Amino acid sequence: MNIKYLVITALGLNAVATAEETAPAYITELVPFVVIGTQTEEYGSQAGLELAGPQDSITREQLRYEHPNDTLELFSKLPGVNLARYNQGIINTDIAIRGFGTDGVTPHAKLLIDGIPSNIHNGYNELDQMFPLAIGEIQTSKGTSDLRYGLYNVAGSYNVFSRRDIGSEIQVTFDTFGSAEFQGYSGLEQGDFTHNYFVGYRDGQGYRDHSDIEKYAFSGIWSYDLGDGLSIGLSARTSGYEGDSPGYLDKDVARSEPKSSAPYASEDGGKKKIHQISVFAEKEWDNNSLSVRAYYNDIYRNRLVRFSQAGSLRDRTDDQQISGVIADYIHSLSDNLRIKAGFEFQNQEVEEFRFDVNRVRRDWDFDLQNYGAYLGAEHDATDKFSWNVGVRVDQLEGDFTNKATDTSSSIRDFGLIVQPKLNLFYEASETVTLFASYGRTFQAPFGNALFETNTRNYDVNMNDGFELGLTYQPNENATMRLSIWNQIAENEYQDDQVNFTGYQELGEVDRRGVEFAFSYDINEKLNIWGNYAYSMSDIKESSADFAESKGNEVRGTPNNTYSFGVSYDLSDELTVRMNYEGQGDYYVNEKNEGGKFGGYDILSLGLDLETRFGLFTLQVNNLTDEYYEYVYDFSDNGTGTIHSPGDGINASISYSLSF
Repeated sequence: MNIKYLVITALGLNAVATAEETAPAYITELVPFVVIGTQTEEYGSQAGLELAGPQDSITREQLRYEHPNDTLELFSKLPGVNLARYNQGIINTDIAIRGFGTDGVTPHAKLLIDGIPSNIHNGYNELDQMFPLAIGEIQTSKGTSDLRYGLYNVAGSYNVFSRRDIGSEIQVTFDTFGSAEFQGYSGLEQGDFTHNYFVGYRDGQGYRDHSDIEKYAFSGIWSYDLGDGLSIGLSARTSGYEGDSPGYLDKDVARSEPKSSAPYASEDGGKKKIHQISVFAEKEWDNNSLSVRAYYNDIYRNRLVRFSQAGSLRDRTDDQQISGVIADYIHSLSDNLRIKAGFEFQNQEVEEFRFDVNRVRRDWDFDLQNYGAYLGAEHDATDKFSWNVGVRVDQLEGDFTNKATDTSSSIRDFGLIVQPKLNLFYEASETVTLFASYGRTFQAPFGNALFETNTRNYDVNMNDGFELGLTYQPNENATMRLSIWNQIAENEYQDDQVNFTGYQELGEVDRRGVEFAFSYDINEKLNIWGNYAYSMSDIKESSADFAESKGNEVRGTPNNTYSFGVSYDLSDELTVRMNYEGQGDYYVNEKNEGGKFGGYDILSLGLDLETRFGLFTLQVNNLTDEYYEYVYDFSDNGTGTIHSPGDGINASISYSLSF
């Protein structure tokens, strides 16, 4: 049976939807959710989705004093998230969870902005269309038991929610790198009509030479409550980013001259533009609720890069239009039993170009359609025990043209991709909840590996994940969560970023780990939070592409990530903050040769002074001037490493006025 006809018939196409998924009233307090920072508003589904796995949030209170060149750096405080800071202009940072690497070779998480899918076509993350002041909250959901998402949702999802509060705020920031930033937000309410606006602009440079950037973003959200449980709205945003890239250094130069830029990288740099528009509506009636979202993303990225003296300058261009519709429906059969169903369609139109002085490496024009549907049930069996179960089905279609060789082909026949899900919760006492989950997700090849033009017989890579844990909440001001998990990939793929031949098969990968997180408002003045995650990612059975790697660790995956923070109100006007974050070293190739790199321990301090003229914020990052770096290996034994030093000690001062 063809899934696209099944789900379209079942749900209809009366599309539109919510930019912000509101938590249904029936949600229990059993979900293992940890919040970093003081929460004044509730965004998204929050603890609302009954997922028996870590769900975490960082609030606007913790975001407003951050001013990174790359917005993805805002995720650094969240439990179990590791970062790679490339520091290369428009390709600056990436994040990873659940024992996956940050090199970009295995995209593994769904990125959403206000419920709108926002990954680029190959599954990589892109968030520079958002500035910190525009964000109300960031949430992560880790594990394999979420019914809502299929494509890219291999190990979890990242949800970023725009501010929707009423009021206005402007903020001006200057830092020691010579950068200047302006951000402005306004949320207005006129009866049943609400409109929210943001504008952001940043100009300056980074820690290293040849790292000037300029970025901007504008956005607006308009929503109207029509009454009788019906609300509609429109969201639009546009952004641009242009920057130089300092390039990569060899190991010795990176350590002795971390601020330098190699002469061969003098032409490195790029630009990107992102436009997004969506319409949304939601309707509640009797025991039913329906939300629908329709969207269009236009993403253009052009990058010039020369990785080493021996290499040549490469031109990389992606031009992609991604559109789709998502519908979610809930029917309450009783106070403790609910049926959930959903449908998703996404269409991708992609032109991908790779060129250097020697040859055209890629000149591709392809399209991809993803049809997905799910059906599930949630049951509060007793006042202590709750469960939900469901199944998601996805289907992929598309066509590919290699313009360099004038050849075309259709997508491989992957059939229906079936993914069962299960979540269990048990309230062992008034303060302790036990949870367990199982889920299956899939990793699809991307680029030419999706299509018959590639001679290798690729299939989707199925992942099975399990989790067991507990939450402890002695009072409303304290939450602690501990869990153990395991995720096994049947036959994992990696993007071949060295030879650009498409995909390589890594083999069966066994990921497992432990995660701990807590948040505690000790009193009205003092808040502490912290987390620690340990993971191992072993190649259990290697493929012919990595024949010598059986039993080794997957590259780019630190075993340890951790962060800890304290906020203390010295007075009604003065607040001091401390944040400590770090991660362990990792191997840079699957042979596990040449040593480990990439670890860091960064201490940062902040000070807020509230006056009758506004809020003044001083932020000092990397207080100890810790040296750290991102490292990539172009060989398979550690002899071809390239190094990009991270930021040394730096500071910023901001002035904010709310009215």
